[in-house]
Amino acid sequence: MKYRTRNIVKGVSAYQLKENWLIHDSGKELRKHELYLNNKNIGVEGVSDYFINKSFILFNKWDGNDSFSYDLKTGKIEVIIHNAQIVSINKYLIYEDTNNVFHYRNNNFVDVFSSKYFFNILEDNYGITYTKTHLSKANFQDEILCQFPLSSLGGTEYEPGKTDKIDKILGIAHGNIWFYTDFGRLVALDLETGNVVKKISGNPSDKNSTYEMTLGLGDCFFRPLDKNIVSVSGFDFQIIDTEQLAVTEQYDFREADPMGIGTYRSIYSPMLQGDYFTFLGIKEEDFGYIRWIGIFDYKARKLVWEYEVISEEVFDETRNQLVPPQPLYMSGNKLYVKDIKGNLHIFEREDI
Repeated sequence: MKYRTRNIVKGVSAYQLKENWLIHDSGKELRKHELYLNNKNIGVEGVSDYFINKSFILFNKWDGNDSFSYDLKTGKIEVIIHNAQIVSINKYLIYEDTNNVFHYRNNNFVDVFSSKYFFNILEDNYGITYTKTHLSKANFQDEILCQFPLSSLGGTEYEPGKTDKIDKILGIAHGNIWFYTDFGRLVALDLETGNVVKKISGNPSDKNSTYEMTLGLGDCFFRPLDKNIVSVSGFDFQIIDTEQLAVTEQYDFREADPMGIGTYRSIYSPMLQGDYFTFLGIKEEDFGYIRWIGIFDYKARKLVWEYEVISEEVFDETRNQLVPPQPLYMSGNKLYVKDIKGNLHIFEREDI
């Protein structure tokens, strides 16, 4: 696997990717940011939120409450909803007023239902929503079908008096809803009853509890192909089989690949991308600043590509570096990573 530097786009505030489309906003003043499509200004100033939905860019602006669309085929811009700020979640379009949350299933804004709940996962006839105190399954008439109190997850000796909270809803598999918590726990609930069917923890304070103990859980990802869960922590890789309700694969990737990823002192922001995870890294000889990126094949257990994005000389001169909130993304045959100075580095694969 080989990539070459294709382009560096300067002054990028934030960006989004979909297929061959790159959208980013840029500008010196936050409320005057302009929107770019594949590095071309599309004539939109003052953009706030934006995202690609099918063949449109949907966006909101700082100076009003309307939502707009930009047709990727024609370049036409029009108002799609007056006095409503559209957002996107799990392929649904959502906006809120003082009483309801409106959920649209498509871009024509006709197939809609309203609810008092903001659903994190939507199925055909129910949704999953959560607060600081409960995770709930509700239908679209706002009836709670089952509910789970987060207080029953228990606390941790490291933060006395605090209760656990949901960090991320991962997905639904084999009749169970899986989520990851702030205290490093992985929990599966029965979708029909809301009862716990599995509790896994990498938190040492759970050693003498009802949790099944495992290596420390890190960034957890739901793998759509087989509906299993992948966990990547500091140097531990794990697969949790959601049908068997068990950890079925587990290894330290430093030990598996000592001359590859084992040359890194720390890795950050792992991102599951197919059979690989990408990461930002600090080499053993570095001094605490992130300058490297890499791709690890977790099936072959081997580092397949790495690159020094920022040299020691450039870092010493500019103090530029990579930061964990900006992971390395794969999209098609390209890689994207943004540094702390707002430069978006784009790489293109050569060995296809």
